[in-house]
Amino acid sequence: MNNEVTIQVGMFPGRLETYAVSEGTTVADVLAMANLTVGEEQDIKMDGEVVSLSSVVNSETSLILVSKRIKGAM
Repeated sequence: MNNEVTIQVGMFPGRLETYAVSEGTTVADVLAMANLTVGEEQDIKMDGEVVSLSSVVNSETSLILVSKRIKGAM
């Protein structure tokens, strides 16, 4: 049985919205619920860590954010 997790989802900069999803839901499914798309120059972060669309929500997840990719200094 999957537990329900309440997470905030959004685009940075922008507004965050709250969603309730089951543990094990993919990031792709969460972003689809929020009507968000990810471009080539954007990163998806789950609680501050860069993740892929196939990553899954767990009981510790509280934030999924899509933001412009930051290029590191060389």
